[in-house]
Amino acid sequence: MNGAIVAAGLTLLVIITLPTRRASCRRRSLHRRTSGQVRQDPQCGFHILTPFLDRVAYRHSLKEVAVDVPPQMCITRDNISVEVEACSTCRSSTR
Repeated sequence: MNGAIVAAGLTLLVIITLPTRRASCRRRSLHRRTSGQVRQDPQCGFHILTPFLDRVAYRHSLKEVAVDVPPQMCITRDNISVEVEACSTCRSSTR
């Protein structure tokens, strides 16, 4: 009887703490919400959240994003009209 209570307690503990483990990779930043305040975890790796108090508010992607710039007409010094196109890449950081 005592062993069954201990086993039930351990399974309940595992069920409660299982969803609190989070791993973040290099290209993702986790923002956790602790009792109403949002904190950012900038480092990569394994994070353990406090059960019933912490939760992941959102995940921020740190991948590079290509932004197309629409073509524009430019006039050079020697009065020649040139159409310029561009593609810009942006990378967000956690700092």
